[in-house]
Amino acid sequence: MNLAEIRSQYPQYDNVPDAQLAQALHTKFYPQLDFADFSKRIGYLPGANPSEYDPGSSEYQKKYGPVGSTSQNLRAGAGKAFYDIGRGVGQLTGNVSREDVDASKALDTPLMKTTAGKIGYIGGNVAIAAPTAFIPGANTYTGAALIGAGLGTLQPVGTQDSRALNAGLGAAGGVAGKFL
Repeated sequence: MNLAEIRSQYPQYDNVPDAQLAQALHTKFYPQLDFADFSKRIGYLPGANPSEYDPGSSEYQKKYGPVGSTSQNLRAGAGKAFYDIGRGVGQLTGNVSREDVDASKALDTPLMKTTAGKIGYIGGNVAIAAPTAFIPGANTYTGAALIGAGLGTLQPVGTQDSRALNAGLGAAGGVAGKFL
């Protein structure tokens, strides 16, 4: 997602200068990336083309091959799962806003368009949930529902999302998992 798309989705940033917005997004969501690389991805640097960083674009595929590096997308998807749990906890403690989650989802869209990114994300969430199998009573329907609801509650929510729905789906998934 480039700066123009971010501004169209979040009009409250219309009056924020590009340099300030790019720096704030980088600091808050992607401090692990080199700022120059991040700036190119969002179209901040002069002459930058954000589509060259979108795995779904033809420019990206010409440069890196179809869907980019599978192993990179798998690892990035798994990392996103762990980072999202941190965002969810941050929301529950009042340190992350729904708007912050919306912005991070928008920046993660290219990754989540890839099959490897989705598989990595699912695998990361499974890795997060695996230790809960050792909780006494986890193998009962009630235990599975409670663990699923807890994990659903920890998922970050944006402005259009519902924590209660996440918890309900998590509880239903926990019970459904007992049938598998």
